[in-house]
Amino acid sequence: MSVKVCTAKVAVTAAAAVTAHGAVPVQPPPLQPMKTDPVAGVAVSVTSVPLAKLAVQVVPQSIPA
Repeated sequence: MSVKVCTAKVAVTAAAAVTAHGAVPVQPPPLQPMKTDPVAGVAVSVTSVPLAKLAVQVVPQSIPA
């Protein structure tokens, strides 16, 4: 009778990472122009109506058969 011996190896590893950030320097906001209200505008709409319409075709068109 033979006896088999089983061996196992266990490896334990650990990793640690630490990240540190420095203080952020104070920065002023960017320069932007002041908001202003737009001035009042004026709208003009002009429609012209012709007094008479000139006919381009006077004779009826012939439809080919």
